[in-house]
Amino acid sequence: MAFNVPDYTTDDFSFGPARLFIGVVGATPTSDVGGVNSGGTFTMTREKLTVEQGSPKIIVKEYSVRETAEINFESIEWDLNTLYQALGGGTYTPDNPVTDMSTLEFGGEMDITNVALRVVHVTPAGNTVTIDVFTASPAGNAEFNFGDDLHAFPLAFTAIRSTTDWASVALASGKELFKITYDKT
Repeated sequence: MAFNVPDYTTDDFSFGPARLFIGVVGATPTSDVGGVNSGGTFTMTREKLTVEQGSPKIIVKEYSVRETAEINFESIEWDLNTLYQALGGGTYTPDNPVTDMSTLEFGGEMDITNVALRVVHVTPAGNTVTIDVFTASPAGNAEFNFGDDLHAFPLAFTAIRSTTDWASVALASGKELFKITYDKT
């Protein structure tokens, strides 16, 4: 007989990759970035200020002084539009139907073009986890390793405060960085 077995629901277990969608700020992202390596991450952090009193000092209160959310994936497709959005700048020219060539030109811009992100993961039970980041700043990093392994391109983003969601509905305080939805239907 097993001891200390917790109550659980196997339908809530999950593993496997997710899909990353990217688009312009103010609209639901619908552009799938395509093939990605397994291991994409969504990281939330709350940095705290701790107030201590007494001797010996004991914690009497903690405040959140910084909140961050980051999304990191690794693309495995040569897609200059995705690279353009991950860099947060440059000039992208889509595929030319005559030459079948797209271009990305980069350098000399101070402004960063933010994006909207959606991460979608379907669990083994068929439930869907959706992470919406209404406004994200691209990390602006790219490294091409021309070796024997599959080429991979970093896609890293930091959530930025947004005052509205993609339907232009005002976001209340405490809801301005991201929204996670777990749909069991």
